[in-house]
Formats: sequence, structure tokens, C-alpha cells
Amino acid sequence: MRKLPPIYCAFTLLIVMINACSSPRDCQKFKNGKFRTTVRGFSTIIERTGAIQHEFTQDSTVHVSYMVTWIDDCSFTLKPNKDFFDQYKNIPENALIFVTITKVNDNSYEQTVKSDFMEREVIEEVVKID
Repeated sequence: MRKLPPIYCAFTLLIVMINACSSPRDCQKFKNGKFRTTVRGFSTIIERTGAIQHEFTQDSTVHVSYMVTWIDDCSFTLKPNKDFFDQYKNIPENALIFVTITKVNDNSYEQTVKSDFMEREVIEEVVKID
């Protein structure tokens, strides 16, 4: 049996790794639905339907909503509605939140959240619950 040269094996392994890392994320299944995320011990229920997203913080009366604009299959912006500003008075009226889905699993995804009013970036797991 003929032995393959090491460079051929290394090249084949490199191709396999590139294909595994560049496989497209299937974000489509997370565009609408009911989700849960927990940040710093606080769970939030997210209900996203079409261009509207509602968020309910558990064990609290906080309920806010946003207008959703999808940039591509895995990125969207959230424009806070009036109820958001009623709860968070120090946020500028032209605030915009940028969300990118970075990793997709069967019933959950990881997202990176940035905004134009805070320097901090939040990475969190979001689980689909319905």
C-alpha cells in the first residue's frame, strides 16, 4: 500500500477545517419565536414576531418593546419604543441596539449585543422556548 505524502494530508486537513469553520449559520429559525436569556442572574423572556420584539424581565414589572430591522440573516437592529424610554430615562431617544447571532445550536444561539449609547459589548446565550 502506498503512503500519502505528509503535505497532502496536511492540505486535506486544512480544507476540512476551513469548510467546518465557514459553514453558514442557520439563523432563519430564530427570526420569530419565544426565547429566554439570562444575564447577571436576571432572566428575560423575548417574544419576536415580524418587526416587533417584546421583552419581559422575570420577577419584575419591566416590559419593553423594540422595532426589529434585519440587516442580514444573522444580524439585526433594535430601535426602542416609547415604553423602553419610560423605563430607562437616561437612554438617548435615538438609541439603537445592534445584535449579531454568532453561533447557532439546535434550540439556542449565541449573540453579541452592542449599542450606540454604551461602550460595553454583551455576549449571551438565547434559548428558544417555543
